[in-house]
Parts: sequence; C-alpha cells; structure tokens
Amino acid sequence: MFQTIRARRPRLVSAGAFALAALAAATLISACSNPVGSSATTNGGNGGVVVINVNNVTSPTPTFNPVTLGAWVSNMTPQQGDNITVYAFVRVQDPTMQGPSKPPQNLVTVTFNVNGTNGTAQTDSDGLAAYHTKATGQPTVPVVIVVTATVNGLPIHAQTFYTILPTAPPGVTPGATPSASATP
Repeated sequence: MFQTIRARRPRLVSAGAFALAALAAATLISACSNPVGSSATTNGGNGGVVVINVNNVTSPTPTFNPVTLGAWVSNMTPQQGDNITVYAFVRVQDPTMQGPSKPPQNLVTVTFNVNGTNGTAQTDSDGLAAYHTKATGQPTVPVVIVVTATVNGLPIHAQTFYTILPTAPPGVTPGATPSASATP
C-alpha cells in the first residue's frame, strides 16, 4: 500500500569535464587580455612593475594631457531667467610633471555654447575666463554647456550643466513651512 520513493542523488561532474572547462576558460581569458600588437612584461621579481607595450610605447604610466580645461557654473539650479556665470579654467601642465600646472603664456579665447548660443570670453593672467548669461531652458531638464578653447594649437573641450528649477504654482511660496490647521 505504501510506496517507497527513493531520492535521486545529483550527478557529479567528472574531474575530466571540470578540467576541460577550466582549460577553456583560462584560454579565453588569456586570449582576451592582451590586444594584438601589444605585449606585457614585468621588471624584477616580487612586486615588479608591469609594463604594457602598445604601439611601441613602453611607459608604465599613461601621459597626462599637456593642457587641461575645467568648467563649472555659478548656480547649478537657477530659476528661469536668473543671471548665471559660466567659468572656465585653462592650465598648461609641466611636461616633466615635477612642478604645478600654470596658466597659458598668452591669453586664450574660450567659447561657451549655452543652449545653442555661442559666447566668448578671454582668460585672465591666472587662466580663468568668466561668461555671463541668463539661465534658459525647460524646467527639470539639464542644459549642457560645451566649453572649448585652443592652446598652442591643441583644441580642448569641457562640459558642465545647470538645471532650471520648476516654477511654484500660484499661491504657493517656495520654501514656506506648512503650519498646523485648527480645523480638520
């Protein structure tokens, strides 16, 4: 009347199948880790430096850009029509990387594209340029600002953004604290 049900044991993967899968994984990883035309070597024994040779450049450290450009806005969340300033900071790096960056030797004209409109400003002796404009755009949608400069024949670009705050409905004071009501 009662029937005995025997539980099945899970099948174990054979050692040979496991070894074959491990070998295939190791082959794929090693094949993908070294691009064509490059080689990797180590200098020294324990804790040596890894040097990756790509297109005959054998530096363990990538080169730093010779000129940098940073950009930011004075107000990241303005109201529609607020005055804002977009700043750009141009620096020339010490080629030896032993000293600090410096402003360009000559003043640089910086172009600011804000919401499809181009404007320009000159850097000062510190490498700082400031462009004054009004905040326009659709509320809650970021407005991307593209900043461009050319230093020593090298064009450089940076981006920043601002987002217009939505307008409060009539009768609502932004930032007002709600108060308790005496009547339900």
